[in-house]
Amino acid sequence: MDVRKALFLATVFSILTFSGITKAGTILPGDIFIAVASPGEVYRITGGGDFSTATPFATGLSDIYGLAFSPGGQLFASCIGSGTVFDITSGGDFSVAPPYAWGLSNTRGIVVTSAGKMLVAELSTGRVMDVTGGGDMSTAPAFADGLSGPRGLFETSAGRILVGEEYANEVTDITSGGSFAGAPAFAIGVGAPYGLAESPSGRIYVSEIFEGDVTDITGGGDFSAATPFADGLSYPDEIIFDNTGRFFAVQEYSGSVTDISAGGNFSGSVPFATGLYTYPQQMAVAPVPEPATLSLLVIGGVGLLRRRRS
Repeated sequence: MDVRKALFLATVFSILTFSGITKAGTILPGDIFIAVASPGEVYRITGGGDFSTATPFATGLSDIYGLAFSPGGQLFASCIGSGTVFDITSGGDFSVAPPYAWGLSNTRGIVVTSAGKMLVAELSTGRVMDVTGGGDMSTAPAFADGLSGPRGLFETSAGRILVGEEYANEVTDITSGGSFAGAPAFAIGVGAPYGLAESPSGRIYVSEIFEGDVTDITGGGDFSAATPFADGLSYPDEIIFDNTGRFFAVQEYSGSVTDISAGGNFSGSVPFATGLYTYPQQMAVAPVPEPATLSLLVIGGVGLLRRRRS
């Protein structure tokens, strides 16, 4: 993120805070969210700290796993237990809310591409489903199939759609859609790949959950003997870069999130966020608008301040 955008973002945060409109359901640019599976909740963890007694952003989501923002700022969640996808942008209790999409099976990772296509991985069926239009997906054709335990989904800055195949220990490029049974993988020799992320400089990383590692797989190939970028992590389910370039890893078994930007060994390190029990899963970062859009937010915020003072 360049200096202009950072300055605009800081201004927006200040104005929204002082104008009193940063209520529970408000999503600010750059906000960081995490899904916690067992209570079926989503937490805003932007500032880090202990969240053991924090109020969730969203509740009532059955065994939630995936989180993803659309380019326009809508926040979607995929739920394993109910085979559903919810639009949770408003925050609140979703225990009786209608889902955005349903009729899915063992849903895991979710991604909304830069073109607005929403894809969800089905672990047990070996499929990735296109749920962009919402509705009943029980008889819908797959966007991609023939995969071996698809879990994490990610779109690179170049528009490539990658999926981690847990049972094959591979990462596959599924951008073209279709059947990938027997297809060559982008990266092999990665132990149970769950999370995928891309750095601001274009490096691509994968979390190897059983090894407790995060590995740079930028060039593709065989990584069975590669030296990890980060290790000493406790079941790293998800990795993500925020809008300032910090690199985070979710440690599922310790209920925490760790800043791994420096690389190296993180056993015994102090986490960025704690108290996320039980089983924190995917994270999502709210998109930051371009400076022109941020200017409009600033103008609107100033107007709110003036009305409150008059």
